[in-house]
Amino acid sequence: MDDASQIVPVLRYKDVKLAAAWLCRAFGFRRRRVVRGAAGDVSYILLACGRSTLLIRPVSSSDFDDLMVQPDHDGQASTQVCYLAVPDVDAHYRRAAIAGARIELAPGSDGLGGDFYTCRDLEGHLWSFGTRDYGVGPRFASRLGAGSRRASQVVSVMAMVALAAGAWAFHPGGARDARLVVTMAAAATERSENGGQVLHLLRRTTAELDRVREENARLAAEIASVRSHEGRQRAVWERTGAELALLQEHLASARKARDAAVTEVARSAQELKALRADVEQQKQDRAAFQEQLQATTAALVDARREAAPAAAQTSSIRTDTVVRPRAQRAIPARPGEAVACYRQVMRGEVSWGGGTVWLPENAHALCSGTQNARRTIGCFQAGIRAGWPWRDALGTCRAT
Repeated sequence: MDDASQIVPVLRYKDVKLAAAWLCRAFGFRRRRVVRGAAGDVSYILLACGRSTLLIRPVSSSDFDDLMVQPDHDGQASTQVCYLAVPDVDAHYRRAAIAGARIELAPGSDGLGGDFYTCRDLEGHLWSFGTRDYGVGPRFASRLGAGSRRASQVVSVMAMVALAAGAWAFHPGGARDARLVVTMAAAATERSENGGQVLHLLRRTTAELDRVREENARLAAEIASVRSHEGRQRAVWERTGAELALLQEHLASARKARDAAVTEVARSAQELKALRADVEQQKQDRAAFQEQLQATTAALVDARREAAPAAAQTSSIRTDTVVRPRAQRAIPARPGEAVACYRQVMRGEVSWGGGTVWLPENAHALCSGTQNARRTIGCFQAGIRAGWPWRDALGTCRAT
């Protein structure tokens, strides 16, 4: 194969734009190129990380896409994994965890002298990051070719330490066994011609393992703290939502009460308006009655003045004179009875067959010529009960 050839991994995402932004934020990729189709939609996005490149494209339906499945369609199982070499595994792990990557294997030894960790991205694709780039340096390769005995010893011891470190990193309960292996390796190297240097390397490796263990414990505590904080925030959101629902319910009740109060005020205003109109009508009726009363009183005064000369003339006739019978004249109405009759009728105590509300002129027509208010009203009510029209009853009973 030509040296210019390059293997470019291709991953598919449902939301390719969101995936590109997340990969840049979580894993340190850089967006190099975005290619769009004729309709303006994204065909693929090329990302770069150092000298490596990654091609991501949207999930679609085609002959090529039908050959693959997404992680969520196959129980999160993966047949391949993207591995990238990074200089600082712990720093890269913290960055990915903060961005929301799902950690499958925490940082630890790969058993070959390097460290690595494994996680999944936001759509379930499997990723692995480690310190080894699987390349062999020229100096190390030449020494391996020369068959250096000391290099072989170092490699053997490092392999033993790496195996112990791997067992310790992935099986916390086996820390004692891992240290036992390291101790045995140290004892073996002490008897070698370069035991001092190798022992120093072993002790430094053991200290590094302790540091990694403490870092893992600290990261676990931080993750637990973040989850606890998220739980508290969720509880606050739920409580706030319940309080908001209660406030909305109170607001709806207040609005309903306000609408009812507005309706009641409008009804009261209408009733007040009708009451004022009734009072005004009563004032007008009272004024009309006063006018009728004044007219009746004036007529009574005039009648008395006319009757006074006749009475004087009658008194001057001699007693021995024979008094001839004179024609009977109508008995004048009594003003007091007329007033009593008018008041009773206008107070609504007399029905005219269609109600008890009288027009002032009809009440005056019934009561102005009465001599006995009780008899006149009784006559009118008897006629109404007998089925007379009210006009006929009024004409018949007005002079009783």
